[in-house]
Order: sequence, then C-alpha cells, then structure tokens
Amino acid sequence: GEDFHFGHGRKGNVALLAEMGAAAGFAVDGVTLATDAGVAAQPISSTRIRSLVADGTTVLLTTQYLEEADQLADRVVVIDKGAVIAQGSSDELKAQVGGDRIGVTVAAERDLAAAREVLARYAQGEVHTDPDRRVVDALVPTGAGCIPAIAAAMSTAGVVMDDVGMLRPSLDDVFLTLTGHSAGPAAIAGEKVEQLV
Repeated sequence: GEDFHFGHGRKGNVALLAEMGAAAGFAVDGVTLATDAGVAAQPISSTRIRSLVADGTTVLLTTQYLEEADQLADRVVVIDKGAVIAQGSSDELKAQVGGDRIGVTVAAERDLAAAREVLARYAQGEVHTDPDRRVVDALVPTGAGCIPAIAAAMSTAGVVMDDVGMLRPSLDDVFLTLTGHSAGPAAIAGEKVEQLV
C-alpha cells in the first residue's frame, strides 16, 4: 500500500486528498479541528462536515475515534504504521472481519456454562464468555436465521435468557482484527464523498 505520514500535517493530508482524486478538498483532524488551504485551524462540527459533503466538497477526516468515522464516512481507509492496509465502506470492512455474531445474555451467571455449551453447537470457532455482563457470543455462519433454534435449545437446556440477538462488528473490531492492536492517532482516515467508489 501507499505510505502516508500524518505527523507531517497538511502535507500528508494534501497527499491523501490527491490520492483520493479530489479536485477540491477539506482536511479534518477529528471533528474538533479543520484545515483548509489558507484557513487557520478552527473548530468544526459533524453537522458542518455533513453540510460540506452535501455541497459536493470532498472531506478527509483523520481520526482515532472509529465510531466517528463510522458515522461520518462513506469510505474508510485503514492506515497502520503509515501504510494503507484496507479500504471500503464501513459495512464492507466489517464483513471482512467475520460477519455476524450471536450474543446471548443469561438471567443468572450460573447459566453461563450451559449457554456456552449450547451456543458452541451453532458456532464457528470459539465461544466468548463475559461473566461481568453475563454474555456468551460467537460467530454463527447462518446468522440471524438460527436465533429461533438457539433460543429453543437454550430453553431445552434450562437456560433463562434476558436477551438473544445479532452482534455486528464495529470499526474498532475491524482495526483490531487487521492490525492486532487498538486504534491510535491517525489510524483511520475516513472520507465522506458520495461520488467516490
């Protein structure tokens, strides 16, 4: 992948805007600071970013806050150690990291072992257990379609559930899966541009 060095401020942002093919652009470091040719850094809101995009402006958002990128970006570029390692829409990137997980919250902690055993019958790979939240979850290849069968199997096993449902991966999950570590400064560059593929 292409190397970008965001520690170099505007030069790195201009290089990435050029790589994106933007004729005119606006670089934003998170939603708190914005830089534009000839304009000093100033506060900017997510509402203003959406307004700029609606007016046809290419906005380059560099952020370590992946929820922010998920909400504001049509296209996300994952950068680790200065190299682009993945790019696509949030949904495309999330699909790359393992798809749908089923989570079961049990009413009583004592039911966690039985719930884990039941979920393991439907799971691909390891079943994760979070005793503090009383949750077991796992990747289930058949997705939401197997929730009724899992609920019936839990009932048959005597497991009382507070909740059962789909757990979709976050961009934090994507970054962790791709890099092996959590996001740090300038880890994700999101671009909110309708016309770019």
